[in-house]
Amino acid sequence: MNIDCKEADEIDGQFPGALNRIAEEICEHIWDENRVCPLAEGDDESVTVVDIQKQNATNQAIVGSFWLGGVEYAFEAESGDNFGWVWRTIAKDLPIPEIKIVQKVWALQPTSQLIREAVDNKRGPSLLKMWRLFKERPEVAELPGSYSYDRHFAPDGKTESYWKAKALSLGFVLVGKETADATAAMLEQAK
Repeated sequence: MNIDCKEADEIDGQFPGALNRIAEEICEHIWDENRVCPLAEGDDESVTVVDIQKQNATNQAIVGSFWLGGVEYAFEAESGDNFGWVWRTIAKDLPIPEIKIVQKVWALQPTSQLIREAVDNKRGPSLLKMWRLFKERPEVAELPGSYSYDRHFAPDGKTESYWKAKALSLGFVLVGKETADATAAMLEQAK
C-alpha cells in the first residue's frame, strides 16, 4: 500500500492496519462489482464503492467511502500494476470526490534534435509545415491511436519500446497532445 495523501498517513497512525484491510475490501469490490460489504454501513471498516474507472487493462481508479472510528471518509484511490494500491484522497467532508483521471491523448512530434535545429536556424515554420504534411500519411496518422490502444490493453515495457521505436524510425517521438500543441506554437514563432 502506498500513501499519497497526508490524511491517509494520519489515519494509518491512529488505526494501524485498518487502511490495509479497507483496501483489501475495496479490491474485492473491484473484482466482483456486485459484492456487498459484509459489514453494515456505519460499522468500522464498512466500505461503499461508488465508481470504478478503468485506466487500462490492469489499472483502475476507485471512489467511494468507508467508516472508521465512527466517521465516514470519502476516498479516491488507484489500484493496479502501475503503483500497486495508492490512496490519492481521503476526506471527512463529503461528498465523495469525482474521479480525476483523464485519459491521455497521444500525438507525434519531431524529435528534439530536429526541433532544436529548426529553432536555431529560424526554420520553425518550415519544420511545422513538413510535420503537418507527414502526419497525413496513413502509417503516421494511425500511430498515436495504435499506441494508445496497446498501452490500454497491454501496458508493459514491450509495448512502450515497440511504439517508441516505430515513431523514432519515422523521425518522431510520442508525446501528450498538449506537448505537441505547445511545440507547434513554438515552431510557428521560430522565424
